Amino acid sequence: MSPRQGQGEHPETSHEAVELFARISRMQRVFDQHFKKLYEEFGLNLGEIDMLFTLRRSGPPYTLSAGVR
Repeated sequence: MSPRQGQGEHPETSHEAVELFARISRMQRVFDQHFKKLYEEFGLNLGEIDMLFTLRRSGPPYTLSAGVR
């Protein structure tokens, strides 16, 4: 992207921010595809997978009390 490209209507918009947002959006699509495979393979939803990841991060014995953050 050239330095002057896209500065017609909103010259205050940072090109770096737009490029960063585009990269994050592409990464999200990759993660979404990966997690969709997990959902289908194990029959879990996003909340259930998030709970399992949280328990895994907690370490042995992989238990937490309700409401612990």
